[in-house]
Amino acid sequence: MCKRKNVVFEITQLYNNDSVNISSKEKEEVSTSLNYLADMAKEDKVKGLYRLKDMVIPCIPRYDSTLYAYKVSDNYRVILSYDDDMIYDRKIISLYRIVPRQETIPAFNAVATLIYGKS
Repeated sequence: MCKRKNVVFEITQLYNNDSVNISSKEKEEVSTSLNYLADMAKEDKVKGLYRLKDMVIPCIPRYDSTLYAYKVSDNYRVILSYDDDMIYDRKIISLYRIVPRQETIPAFNAVATLIYGKS
């Protein structure tokens, strides 16, 4: 039985802009991977969210941030936040960017700066 009834995805315009450049086959793979993430979130057993040491989170302690990268395919990573909404007993996954694997660190750093400001 699921602990949560709802997992909500919020999709930013940046994510939409990035996704235009992805093939339909890759979009299918991304969709499957995000559905899997939602299933894990319902059970509170999310795996695969990560930050590398070169991913900089300005202005706040690193452990307070809910910003992560997530591998959605061999070629693409999604920069997202993973938050608890305790009032409505749900998880909120905000999709900020979807980028080629090699652009993960600069995209993560840009989103972190956009959200948290400069360090």
